[in-house]
Amino acid sequence: TSMSAWNRAKVDEFRAVFMEFLSYVVIDSKELGRIILGDHIYRAQQMFLDTVFDALADDIHDIYILKSRQLGLSTISRALAAFWNGMHDGLRGSVVFDTGANADEARSEIASIISQLPKSFKFPRVVADNRRRLQLDNLSQMLFFSAGRSNARSGGGLGRSVGINFSHASEISSWVNEEGLASYKR
Repeated sequence: TSMSAWNRAKVDEFRAVFMEFLSYVVIDSKELGRIILGDHIYRAQQMFLDTVFDALADDIHDIYILKSRQLGLSTISRALAAFWNGMHDGLRGSVVFDTGANADEARSEIASIISQLPKSFKFPRVVADNRRRLQLDNLSQMLFFSAGRSNARSGGGLGRSVGINFSHASEISSWVNEEGLASYKR
């Protein structure tokens, strides 16, 4: 039998460190202004985290979340993406949205989350930040892509030749180009 890369003990340890990370994450809340995310976890966010961590404990890594709007899931998932990249040295992750504007906003929020962490937390720092890439000093990178909302011929090249080993994809229902989605999943 093959040994699972993730198991309940590893997930529990990873989750505990992630929850500590959230106790340092500063965000701008529409309702409360500037807050510590870990002090204000919504029920929907907790359900999201339970789903993700339960899947990882079962060594499931392809996770889809269907949600309505304004549940805070974009914020918590971006925090998780930032944490994931910070905890895995040399990881090449991607963040894909339907439009360039949404990808830019995600990049800005993730960069802000990381830059506002206190140095005492000893989380990898941002060493390169441009429209398409955020690199940490642990050599992990997050690449930012737009899947597009049209069936353009160039859509089949989404993520091609960049060696992605972690992906956060959002607004997938707006990705019109089926060839692009199939190429990206490969």
